[in-house]
Amino acid sequence: MLAKYHRLIISFILMIFTLLAACQPQATAQPTPGLALTATIKEVTGTASIKQPGDSSFSPASLGTQLQPKGEIQTGDDGRVRLDLSTGTIIRVAPSSLFTLTSNQPSNGSLTTQLNLSLGGIFIILSGGNASVNTPSGVASVRGSYLSVYIDPTTQNITVTCLEGHCGAGNSAGNTDFGTGQEVVLFSCAAGQCTVPGVGPMTPQDFQNWINNNPDLQLPGLSATMTALVSTEPPATLPPASTATLTPTAEACLDIIGPDKNADLAPTGTVTFDWKPKDGASQYELTILYPNGASSSFYTDKTSITRYLESMPAGGTYTWFVTVFDSANQQICQTDQSTFSKPKFETPVPKNPEPASTQPPVTPPPVTQPPATQPPAAN
Repeated sequence: MLAKYHRLIISFILMIFTLLAACQPQATAQPTPGLALTATIKEVTGTASIKQPGDSSFSPASLGTQLQPKGEIQTGDDGRVRLDLSTGTIIRVAPSSLFTLTSNQPSNGSLTTQLNLSLGGIFIILSGGNASVNTPSGVASVRGSYLSVYIDPTTQNITVTCLEGHCGAGNSAGNTDFGTGQEVVLFSCAAGQCTVPGVGPMTPQDFQNWINNNPDLQLPGLSATMTALVSTEPPATLPPASTATLTPTAEACLDIIGPDKNADLAPTGTVTFDWKPKDGASQYELTILYPNGASSSFYTDKTSITRYLESMPAGGTYTWFVTVFDSANQQICQTDQSTFSKPKFETPVPKNPEPASTQPPVTPPPVTQPPATQPPAAN
């Protein structure tokens, strides 16, 4: 009887403990802390200033200062700054630049860094994660790569180079990926119209800009790449356009309005290709034949397309025509061919003054003036 009583007491106590445990608040899972970002100024040359978020004005940049997210760096005509991120990424701010460290977010165990470039140029040597650079004319991105971004102060065109790795660039008209030894020009968008970025090879000057602005750059084969690039540059005179594979049909069923045939156009600015409408047309294809025989096609349901002349950099004579398609995507007819000429567009070259010397100025010894000679006393 006593043993049965003890068993009842023990069972009652265990039940009480169980109920108390069930009433305890459950531990809330804590979020994994984000990866901390630091951006430390490691080098300062010439005139450079910093503005932290909340500051009302810029102050001189100094070694060891940590740039906070939303913080800005501004360099003068002789100024250069090196920033080292906590990921190991190096950012070099070129002369005459205005740069903002916008934000930094965890991504797949690393960091996604958002930057903003308002003026000048920056060079990014990425070590882990990825970064994107917002500019007035588009966005450049980099993944495990060497990327530079330069804003032409006059045209606002953006030159993006990919020294090594995987890069990207885009605007509201489209995006493109490019890689080692290539560059993209993001032309300034006018009246909301942008040009799809096209990929081309880096120039010898592009490579030299990397060397001038990154004195500690160690990239195997860089000199050999520069030498090979110079040897494979196209000749100044391009071959005449070939129309063997793109010849309009005999029936010219609508007329071209502009530009005028054999027009002489400027190297920069815009040109509007205009034509009359066609009954039953669902889509028009504008085909442009370049002086070197290459071609580009653009589609629209309107009767005009505006293009930037900078997107056709070669100098010489261009040929163009329009093909009409119906709703079943069947060709109806084409216009006659028309031509125009333009000078070569020279890609802007970033300003790269010689790096300022890091040696302190030598102070000449003071000049000791001989004592003044007094005239002899009168007797």
